[in-house]
Amino acid sequence: MEVDLSVQKYFVTLCIGGTLAGFTTGVIAAGCGHILILTMLSLHVNPKVASATSGYQVMFIGASSTIQAVIQGSLTAQPLLFFLFLSLIGSLILSIVAYRLFDKM
Repeated sequence: MEVDLSVQKYFVTLCIGGTLAGFTTGVIAAGCGHILILTMLSLHVNPKVASATSGYQVMFIGASSTIQAVIQGSLTAQPLLFFLFLSLIGSLILSIVAYRLFDKM
């Protein structure tokens, strides 16, 4: 279902959920994805769309933080490449497991 943002109830719910998610991320650096997914699910958004939207946000936030650390010089090429490799392997393994698990449902 597509959320009609011209309906004030949906618009306000999405704004409050986004604000709460941003505040939570800023204060304790966690929980943003869960809040956004719950907000979107309360608006009857498709769970796959809600999950993908949250995943994109997590990827964007991580990429921007990494770029900032590289620009500041606090992250050199060797650890960057090492952890990039680990994250690619981990995401590949978890994607395969999740795909097979949800494919059986």
